[in-house]
Amino acid sequence: EPDRQKPVIPEPVEVPKPPRVVTPTEFTVPRELAIVPVNEATVQFTAGALGAAAGLALGGPILAALGAASFNYLSRKEEDRGAGSGSTSAKKVVDTASQTALLAYNFLAQFEKQNKVL
Repeated sequence: EPDRQKPVIPEPVEVPKPPRVVTPTEFTVPRELAIVPVNEATVQFTAGALGAAAGLALGGPILAALGAASFNYLSRKEEDRGAGSGSTSAKKVVDTASQTALLAYNFLAQFEKQNKVL
């Protein structure tokens, strides 16, 4: 049986991973400009934080919990298609406030990073 050949096992081949596709949303900001990325998840989280801060300022910890829950709910709620195009929905108001807070934080963090204020 010396004529018997050893089975040939091919070398493992590394399969390249497909590129990660990120679907842009209306909240997408270029990554290099954002310390905290402005996307749907961070906008929803910030909405809850803003609701908690407003509730705490207006009425203490119980109102803070209610504010956080209601602002977060409004941010996650689907846009109502039945409303007229001229009307402003509560979701739009909460999302705009959250985006503004994130953009302000990113601006201040970038400013501090460049100027070493603190």
